[in-house]
Amino acid sequence: MDDSERAVWVGIYIGVVSLAVGYIYFEMDIDHWQIMMFTTLALLQVFQAMGSRSSTESFFKKSFTSNKTMLWIVSLIIALQMIALYTPLSEFLDLDSLNLRNLSVAFGLSFSLILALEVE
Repeated sequence: MDDSERAVWVGIYIGVVSLAVGYIYFEMDIDHWQIMMFTTLALLQVFQAMGSRSSTESFFKKSFTSNKTMLWIVSLIIALQMIALYTPLSEFLDLDSLNLRNLSVAFGLSFSLILALEVE
């Protein structure tokens, strides 16, 4: 599969997973469906960046410290997302914090992209 085909299916995957999370939480009448959708989308983007570091070597074989800039950026993005959700900034942004279960769902669904990239 060439890079353009990969970009298309990864984009579709990210869109479908994000929208599915939003739809399911909305249909379950859970007030923070938008926050779940946004958090899942942000984490999907993080895992996409991590999983796309190499098209020839497995994510699980590649050292996390081989690209220190990527490691810092990923850490910063996750930290900023958590700051937005779990500090007084959340009141300013009008966000509800997610409980551990919902945050785990967002991380798990987002990590599934790594697995999909590995299968490809």
